Amino acid sequence: VGFLGMVFGLMPGWLILRSVTLPGMWNDRFGLPGMWAAPIFIVGLLTILFRENRLKREIIVVLLISLAVGHNFRITNDYKWSTTWQQRFFSQLKWRVPELKANTSILADNELFSKVGEYPTSFMLNIFYPSEQVSPNLDHWFFTIHKFFPNVEDLGTGFEVKVEKWYSVYKANSQDNLVIRWIPDPGSCLWVLSSNDRYNPLISNNTKRALPVSNLSLIQTDQPTSWPDAYLFGEENRDTWCYYYETADLARQQSRWNDVIDLYEKAEAKGYHARNGVELMPFIEGYARTGKADVAMTLTNHAATITPHLREYLCDNWNRISKEMASDPIFLQEYQTFSDRELCHEVK
Repeated sequence: VGFLGMVFGLMPGWLILRSVTLPGMWNDRFGLPGMWAAPIFIVGLLTILFRENRLKREIIVVLLISLAVGHNFRITNDYKWSTTWQQRFFSQLKWRVPELKANTSILADNELFSKVGEYPTSFMLNIFYPSEQVSPNLDHWFFTIHKFFPNVEDLGTGFEVKVEKWYSVYKANSQDNLVIRWIPDPGSCLWVLSSNDRYNPLISNNTKRALPVSNLSLIQTDQPTSWPDAYLFGEENRDTWCYYYETADLARQQSRWNDVIDLYEKAEAKGYHARNGVELMPFIEGYARTGKADVAMTLTNHAATITPHLREYLCDNWNRISKEMASDPIFLQEYQTFSDRELCHEVK
């Protein structure tokens, strides 16, 4: 019974040339129809092999059960962490992108969560942000750059992006995107990227190629909505560095420089610190633009200390800021010293 149950249980997968042994994240599902029969087969086989030695048989059964339970715990833990990272991502997304215009695509060079593909992530985005369109039309979609746009420079030509998945339809202009960087890492937050990140050493080359079509003006803040369903996306938790980074980065986008400084001082007072130099940039710019270029330079030096290979990224941003701060003698002094030391004139 056990043997036949496994054979006939696995046969539907074999008939479509699929099996649990093929590479791929989801192929293990083809083993489900035969799982009920596998224990019967194993116990029956052990009974035949160790008919006269019950102790050995039971020891092997106990070991197999222990391995099965341990494996089940490991798989459960994987899904638990996938859920945790999803909740952290959407919290940070809400802080950085309170609302998002309809027909906006989100691009990244990797899938955002383990055991979750592009279209489930896209459906989550459409639940996360209130819909402006009538079903089956969707407001947002998530794309992995390398998979959907191998010639990423073509996005700038403005062609129609269209996706149909089951009953749902998504249409947008190829220029209407947010390019992000997100990895499940406690040392990094969600980054909503722009052309200011062209020298960011922590993002992929594909992501850098997509930066020209990252349009931050698609982010909306004039119609704030309540926190999304906590049962789906978790409770809001502001006791984290990422809260201060995300809200400060949004304030930087809106040129609310005093708010940027206030957020940094609050984070410092609570003992939250950046774990990489890139996440200090909103605060560097905030201090630089409010007459405290010496503090900005201190943070710049700290950023270069905690993250290697930031020279071009830091120089590029100081060069950009300097074009608007020529009337500030304190800024010019700090900028000139830094530029001469790091040869920032070489960064174009």
